[in-house]
Amino acid sequence: MTSSGEYTVSETARAAEISRQAYYKWLNRRLSSLREQQEREVLEEIKRIEKRVKSKMLV
Repeated sequence: MTSSGEYTVSETARAAEISRQAYYKWLNRRLSSLREQQEREVLEEIKRIEKRVKSKMLV
């Protein structure tokens, strides 16, 4: 875990039982469908909300 409380790619990949290479391949894949693009947008919004919530918890 990093000093900011986030997990490293290695730790996350190990927990998911995948290789780091598989994670990066997935991360950098081409989005082939509208649904995949929408899912990525939703995921990014979830990450933004999570950051806001965490920053408020630190105050």
